[in-house]
Amino acid sequence: MRYAILLAALIVTHPVSAQPTDRSIPLSYKLRMEWVSGLFGQASNEKVLTMADGQTILRIVEFPPQKANGQNREHWTYVTNGMAERKMPGLTGPKVNPRMRTELMVYSSVRYEYAFELLRQLAEFPFTYNTTLGHNHTLPFSHPDLPWTGLILTEPLAEPEGSDWLKKSPVSNPEEMNVTYLVQVCGLHQTELDYAIAKGGKVFIGKTFSLVRKKKGFWSLLVFDLPREEISIPEGR
Repeated sequence: MRYAILLAALIVTHPVSAQPTDRSIPLSYKLRMEWVSGLFGQASNEKVLTMADGQTILRIVEFPPQKANGQNREHWTYVTNGMAERKMPGLTGPKVNPRMRTELMVYSSVRYEYAFELLRQLAEFPFTYNTTLGHNHTLPFSHPDLPWTGLILTEPLAEPEGSDWLKKSPVSNPEEMNVTYLVQVCGLHQTELDYAIAKGGKVFIGKTFSLVRKKKGFWSLLVFDLPREEISIPEGR
């Protein structure tokens, strides 16, 4: 999917609301938090915001390096909790599951304040532009301190095989059960973005990220805050 916009200028900042008491947190948020905590461990921080609709609470959770999900996790992980409360407006058509919901995540090498803003803007994106965000989608991107000119959204590639990154999860209506996907945000150089647009995000991931999943340096493809060399894609692929 292509949009002739810069993500860094998408959304007007909304103030962070007061932290609600545990009693006031809806069950759907608690269940999603249990789910991602099983993957990423004990949270160290959380920001609670109100989305642009003025109603939906978006919680963005920070997980520090720790042992969790059978891994010694050396990186910081940031995850949204609340985007799945809303049905994305682009979910139409005979081949689209109308109950598909999305939560976003991103890795960083250090505690990374910008991760909160990045995930907030991306969480607003489908509702602002009447579209969807999911695995294999691409977006243009610009930030003065980062080398990326694009983003690609993937399944959580670094998680152990069999990790539960897809979850049946209720939203605020207890009678409506939805399928919630964790979607990882990765940065792209311009040549990589061009290839992903031309060939499709799924093809790009299959011929690049997935090929080096078990090789040294794989994490450099996934950590958002550190620069890396461009991926060399052989001609004819």
